[in-house]
Amino acid sequence: MKEDVSVIGLSIDKYSLNDIRGYLEKKLDIRRFVHSLEVAKVAVNIASYYKVSQEKAEIAGLLHDCSRYLTHEEYLAIAIKNGVTPDEIEFKSPVLLHAFVSSIIAEEEYSIIDDDILSAIRKHTTGDADMSELDKIIYIADFIEPTRGLDSRIINHINQYIYKDLNRAAYLVVEEVIAYLKNSNKYIHPRTLSFQLNLMSNINEK
Repeated sequence: MKEDVSVIGLSIDKYSLNDIRGYLEKKLDIRRFVHSLEVAKVAVNIASYYKVSQEKAEIAGLLHDCSRYLTHEEYLAIAIKNGVTPDEIEFKSPVLLHAFVSSIIAEEEYSIIDDDILSAIRKHTTGDADMSELDKIIYIADFIEPTRGLDSRIINHINQYIYKDLNRAAYLVVEEVIAYLKNSNKYIHPRTLSFQLNLMSNINEK
């Protein structure tokens, strides 16, 4: 039976949520597929608390990594084809483009036309200065879902705020991401720093 999600831009005549799961299972490796399922579950739980559309959260969670079977060369090519000129960091680390490319695939292959869903997919890797609640929910869920196997102390610290202050929870995630990138001698994208500053501003205003 088709699940009625047409109100958020998914053509129910083409795909149901079960169809999406089945297609992802064929395209992604098992680790990435399970990760996507778990991100969707976590996102739905958080969305429910903040009265954000659970349907949008589930679809964005399922599809946030839907391009992760492509090569780095394909990320660059698809980005350029769709009007995005990769910056220096993205040229050096094309995997950063997978979020943008996933939003393109979600629209072109899964008929997703809802701007909220596409934005959450597009921004889930680096974050951005202007993030909606759904954007932040997917960003957080991508980091804390259980199959990542993160240190329980980190997860517990973030969980203290998830259902109290979404901005603070997102800020804690960004802090962990930046610390990891620094320790790994990896590039920190300016969008991530902009997201961090925006969250700091929102937290300090309270």
